[in-house]
Amino acid sequence: MTELCEEYGIARKTGYEIVARWQAAGALGLNDRSRAPLRHPNQTPAETEAALLALRQAHMRWGPRKLQAVLRRTRYIHDRCGPDFGRKRKCCCDHSWRHADE
Repeated sequence: MTELCEEYGIARKTGYEIVARWQAAGALGLNDRSRAPLRHPNQTPAETEAALLALRQAHMRWGPRKLQAVLRRTRYIHDRCGPDFGRKRKCCCDHSWRHADE
């Protein structure tokens, strides 16, 4: 294995990973695999996103604060938590961040 990896200019660890993929899935196991994450835990819920896009389309001149206030009134986002559109502050659901009204 050492000579083979040296011939192709790869590390032995990489060589063993390639062999393991070949043994597990055959030739299809050698195809490139996506490196994109399977989940996005901080992604805005689809319902909230759809409401935001509809509001934005209906009121093109409204800024992020106005859109957020309307979404909070209509309960698409939680009263105290949720995305802070246009602000550089994290969601405080883990209680490690302070709310704006505290």
